[in-house]
Amino acid sequence: SYELQDFNTVWQDDKLDQKCIVEAAVDGAQYVKYFVGTNRHKAEHSRLRGGEDARRSLVEKARELIANQEKFVIKASHGANSNAIFPYCDTTSPKYKADHLEHDIDAALASRPDSTENWQIRVVTPGVVIQKCYDSVAKDMGRPLELKILTVWGKVVGATLETAPKEFWVTRSGAIWQWRTDQTGSGLLTRFHGKGKGRAEPIEDATMEHIRKSLKRQWGKMVKIAEKIATTFGNDELRVDFFFGNAEDGPRLNEVTYMGGAARYPK
Repeated sequence: SYELQDFNTVWQDDKLDQKCIVEAAVDGAQYVKYFVGTNRHKAEHSRLRGGEDARRSLVEKARELIANQEKFVIKASHGANSNAIFPYCDTTSPKYKADHLEHDIDAALASRPDSTENWQIRVVTPGVVIQKCYDSVAKDMGRPLELKILTVWGKVVGATLETAPKEFWVTRSGAIWQWRTDQTGSGLLTRFHGKGKGRAEPIEDATMEHIRKSLKRQWGKMVKIAEKIATTFGNDELRVDFFFGNAEDGPRLNEVTYMGGAARYPK
């Protein structure tokens, strides 16, 4: 690393631990809300890591959220954020029922990261958390807008959209380069696991316009926080993921992780 790191520290990608550590260490860093208790005992029971008491506590909390018509996501606290996600973000959906809760919590706990993920993700103790849904106003492929910001040596070099990494590139200055050429990667991860592939359908015009307007207001803040995180923890390279698009809430962190390769970079 370009800075001396504490070799007693092991970066384990548990979602709740990461939120607590980053928000405490980096001024202005805000993650999407997790439904957790305020003391250590309650917090541990808000993050199921096995044991019937913890499981019962998590199910009761989820049932309470359903009763109050809260919008939330049940997700594995281990592994990549695409691993074991069960959204309850649409209160009008037939799937927004307490009947599904126990199945989804058990499925998230039993899930395992893909074998192609890095070792830091694959060694984390399995667990389950409940996260508040982020309303980005416009969505892409039914999912909230999420930007993957890439940093090298503590500086932002660019960003891509989670659901469409090969549609456009956001430069360090916040300009958007929409590609006219096929940006599909040619490496092993693309050929064998599909990472770095373009997609068949383009982003809808209304969604793209919302992305442009949102980045004009929110890009500067995201760059500032991403660089603060990278320099605070002394990472040579780091990917900082933000949900964005909600003018009232502003951008909110979803996760901080390593890039895991160059699949998101322009060709």
